[in-house]
Amino acid sequence: MVVSFESPWVLWCGFPALLGLIGWTYRRFHAVRPGQTGILLGLRAAALGLLILLAARPIWSSSPPTAPPRDRIVLLVDDSESMSLDDGGRTSRYAQAVAFARDRLLPAIERAGLRAEGMVFSEGARLASGAEIAGGTPTGKETNLAGAVVSAITSTDRAPLAVIALTDGIATRTSDNHLAGTALLEDGVPLIGIGVGDDQGSRVITPRSVHAPRRVPPNTEFRVEFEARAAGEGLFPPVELILFRDGALLDRKRIPAFRDARWIRESFKVKETSAGRHTYAVRMLADARQDVRIIEHQASTLVTISDEAEWRILFVQGGLTWDYKFIQLALRGDPAIRIAGFSRTSNESRFFQSASIDGEQAPGLPETLERFADYRVVVLANIRPSDLPIHHQKLLVRYCAEQGGSVLMVGGGETFHAAWRDSPLEELLPVRFPSRPAPSVSEPFTIQPTDAALGNPVFQIGGSGNPRDAWNRLPPFHAFAEIERLKPGAQVWAEQGGSRSDRRPLIVAQPFGAGRTAAILVPNLWRWRLARDSDPSQFDRFWRQLLRYLGGGDPRAVDMQFVDPWLSPDTDLRVVLNRRKSPKETEGAVETVRFVVADSAANVISEQPVELAADRPAEIVFRVSSDGLFTLRVQDAQRIEVGSRTVDIRKTDREFARTGRDLEHLRQWARLSRGEAIAIEECDDVGALVEAARGRAADAYVRRPVQKPAGVDPWTMAALVAVLAAEWTLRRRWDWT
Repeated sequence: MVVSFESPWVLWCGFPALLGLIGWTYRRFHAVRPGQTGILLGLRAAALGLLILLAARPIWSSSPPTAPPRDRIVLLVDDSESMSLDDGGRTSRYAQAVAFARDRLLPAIERAGLRAEGMVFSEGARLASGAEIAGGTPTGKETNLAGAVVSAITSTDRAPLAVIALTDGIATRTSDNHLAGTALLEDGVPLIGIGVGDDQGSRVITPRSVHAPRRVPPNTEFRVEFEARAAGEGLFPPVELILFRDGALLDRKRIPAFRDARWIRESFKVKETSAGRHTYAVRMLADARQDVRIIEHQASTLVTISDEAEWRILFVQGGLTWDYKFIQLALRGDPAIRIAGFSRTSNESRFFQSASIDGEQAPGLPETLERFADYRVVVLANIRPSDLPIHHQKLLVRYCAEQGGSVLMVGGGETFHAAWRDSPLEELLPVRFPSRPAPSVSEPFTIQPTDAALGNPVFQIGGSGNPRDAWNRLPPFHAFAEIERLKPGAQVWAEQGGSRSDRRPLIVAQPFGAGRTAAILVPNLWRWRLARDSDPSQFDRFWRQLLRYLGGGDPRAVDMQFVDPWLSPDTDLRVVLNRRKSPKETEGAVETVRFVVADSAANVISEQPVELAADRPAEIVFRVSSDGLFTLRVQDAQRIEVGSRTVDIRKTDREFARTGRDLEHLRQWARLSRGEAIAIEECDDVGALVEAARGRAADAYVRRPVQKPAGVDPWTMAALVAVLAAEWTLRRRWDWT
């Protein structure tokens, strides 16, 4: 057992001052009362010395003889952007980490009689199931390994046996390093770092995406925008972009040389004269003599050239409800959208509630893929499993995957029923249906959009101000549908508010093939429009924007394309707006819209009016003062979104400033915590690694310093009081004033 002091400077300053004070006092009073002076000075010195020792904060340090039983290992999986690098292989670093954990590490942990707990981390850390980790994507903007270690150790009352981190070791945030080191030492938890990636950093350019409108009328100019990511340090040489349409060369551009990691954006102007569907692909080429590697794959997108004057929604409901009535009212003010309602009134009877295609009454649901393709969105409301035959479900799957259509399912427990399990419809939707019938009755709750959803124009229902305030004023609901789980890649747009601690998802969406699918797990959503304190225009705006989003935008949508190839804060950012002509618009009409820039917290950074004539592009210039994710929106006179996109603006991309694996960083953490750092390709015997982790954990726990304050106890306080009382008593008796 060892005594140490947290503030030793108090000793170095306090005791010399005390000795000086004692010497001066003794010399002054010793000649008058020599005996009494020595006794009183001794008592006073003892009291002051004890106070100095306590002020220096003494600590008892010892080591426990044995480690307590611990059987939990926390797996930290890095999902920051640097883990998306593939180092010239076929899979990304993140995919390598997931495969290693699933195929080798987890079985070894189970064979050792231990249990694993998964967490993913980038800026922060969160618990995640195996399915969530396997279906995740490395998109984190920063890497805070130290913060993740703190979360792993403190997530429960008892510290884990060990922390195993699957990461490339590149850390861009170090503010939590002291906390992590303290937690590792005090709890005796070794950090086992498994380095993923290549040690040799290089300059790498990776094509990421091609952005274009999903549908465009013939003879209308639009832009195909290409986005790539450059990773590494130094000067990147000029690169060439080649645009292909259906495999044939269409256009080419050259991007000038640039320096250091960043996102690259460039666009091509395209105009098609006839209807059809085309695949636009962009390939990137560089001089083979330059020391720059371009990942050999190209990004592409599908665009439908259609001369439709209006686009259609098919609304299918399992019974007569108010949903169709109020959604029809919400869309009444939009002449570009036409909705056809198809209802079931009994086991055999079906009919359309409004005009169908070509003004004819159809006897049933579309029976061919071509007939489904006439609709932009298919809404399934309060549908039961018996209402939708298997062959119609299969058509909907193809309609989404091949034709770029969208499917929205709305309802409660009777709609999201266990009978749908393993059906084609379940394959299509972003949720896994429950394994057994579940009640849809709950205590009152509100619909709360997630932070990610508030950046989507669908949830901008207030017209102006903070969008969350408008959602907070919605009436409470009393029923929702239970699901088993979300599918990998699904995005939660809204959750259950109220008093529940386990918030359930209420609105979920995901891409599916060339289209989109979504689920609203709340029945009778129409009650929102009739609530006493609600604003009906917000209900109408939500449904207009949701159907526009699912349908890929409406014919009056405004396209936004950046002029500059890269975007940085504190520079003029130029955006070209192009509004397409609506079906009933007069020639030469000009519409005044508002161009709004908002940050990730939905705070408006910039807002300016713009006069837009159909098919006459206008250029807008704006600035932002900091890095971040920003949403650009165009709103019409009624504050309805008619165009939006999200863009990441950063001076430098810290996650890609280094491309080489930083195994030395992991070794430093391993040495501190009596752990181990090893490259993933050297993990030949994973079972031995797990057993070594168990041994290292026991050693780290035994050797950890167990510290507790010394002197802060009743005995010390009693001694201090006794000395002071004795000194005071003697001074009174000897008449010292």
